[in-house]
Amino acid sequence: PSGVAYRDANPGYHHARPAEELYDLKQDPEEVHNLADDPACQSIKNDLHDKLFSYLTKSADPVLTGHVPEPDRKGPLLI
Repeated sequence: PSGVAYRDANPGYHHARPAEELYDLKQDPEEVHNLADDPACQSIKNDLHDKLFSYLTKSADPVLTGHVPEPDRKGPLLI
């Protein structure tokens, strides 16, 4: 499986996260219903993707070149 697992207060337990997440925080403040694959939300997702890519480009983020530093062991665990 691919995605990101986040550590929580329970050591050794990880939540598998989907590769993309999009939530309507007004209608779903608990972030239960992921709208990333909803066709009605594709324009929003595309707009956010473009904004993120623009920011990463302007900031010369190393993720764009494939050179990503060793992860912080306290942060997300890539799986």
